[in-house]
Amino acid sequence: MRYMIFIFAIAAGLLLVGSPAGHASEKADRADNRYFRGLTLGLKQYQHIAQQGGWPKLSDGPSLRRGVSDPNVELLRRRLALTSDLAAAVSQNSDQFGEALEQAVIRFQRRNGIEPDGIVGPETLATLNIPVSSRLKQIRVNLNRWGRMPGFLGEHFVLVNQAGFELEVISGDHLVLEMRVIVGKNYRQTPIFSDEIQYVDVNPVWNVPVSIAKKDLVPKFAKDPSFPAANGFEAFENGKRLDVQSIDWNAYSDGRLPFELKQKAGPQNALGRVKIMFPNKYNVYLHDTPTRGLFDKTVRAFSSGCIRLENPIDLVRHLLAGNPSSDLSLLDAALQSGKTVRIPLKQKVPVHLVYMTAWLDRAGQMQFRPDIYGRDATLAQEANLQ
Repeated sequence: MRYMIFIFAIAAGLLLVGSPAGHASEKADRADNRYFRGLTLGLKQYQHIAQQGGWPKLSDGPSLRRGVSDPNVELLRRRLALTSDLAAAVSQNSDQFGEALEQAVIRFQRRNGIEPDGIVGPETLATLNIPVSSRLKQIRVNLNRWGRMPGFLGEHFVLVNQAGFELEVISGDHLVLEMRVIVGKNYRQTPIFSDEIQYVDVNPVWNVPVSIAKKDLVPKFAKDPSFPAANGFEAFENGKRLDVQSIDWNAYSDGRLPFELKQKAGPQNALGRVKIMFPNKYNVYLHDTPTRGLFDKTVRAFSSGCIRLENPIDLVRHLLAGNPSSDLSLLDAALQSGKTVRIPLKQKVPVHLVYMTAWLDRAGQMQFRPDIYGRDATLAQEANLQ
């Protein structure tokens, strides 16, 4: 256990070491990448656990929660102590589920993307019983994934982890901003790529992609013909605006749509108050959303591929910090007036849309997430990883 704590302490310290000043090569050594470096340390941690025989497997049975007594409780203590979710000092022989163990379960659940209720139900039990060999494979898959990414991500950059449903802004060695995000559904997966943020649209108009119009909106409009006008949708054919209330939407149930759909700026607009743009072939970007309740979900794969932001205005203000102060005034005025305004960034900011199902956090603890898009299995097969 002392060895484990020592490794965690080293990992936490090393993760705060930044890239060398002036380093600008995209082919930089992977040692300069904090995420790759963290996974390397995490691999050593879990190899050590494997060398000690792994962790015990809990047997099936009733859910374990605070206040119960069960033979599985002692196994649970040993299991959580091995990954430092439970401190060794409270890892005593007892079948009583107490407060310290409940907090350890919550820590484990948070590290594994599970609703943190402190109860060992079926999902938590199954995750606890994932063997260390599978975790080692998961770490190797993510190391391989980072091996295909730029070694140097930028002195100042935005990173979205799709599998973790999180965005972070890094400046130098520091995490300056983080927030929850919503990413694409399984059948509309958010892609992996790197680009540069160029401008921000305040109170944007939504130019509805044809695929979304056909699959999502036309059926909804057919069921409720009042919905388009009530929610600010407009239809255009050859540049001419049509009366959306006079359109027979049932006539287009076959997917044939001879006109374009747009949604006006406003409180009901699907993009919310701001759209953060890095033009790309995927037509993916970061944006606000009027649907705020989904951020309370643990698994947040609900979008059509773009990334919805929990605190979009905070990110926009950060991005505009290098712009003239008048641009911040322009932002505030536009938000107040509801008018559509585009604000270019004085300096483009790198943005990386990545897919990490395993990483070492800044406290030196391994974080694991479910492979929501099934990409780990594909990569493991391609790279012949065991």
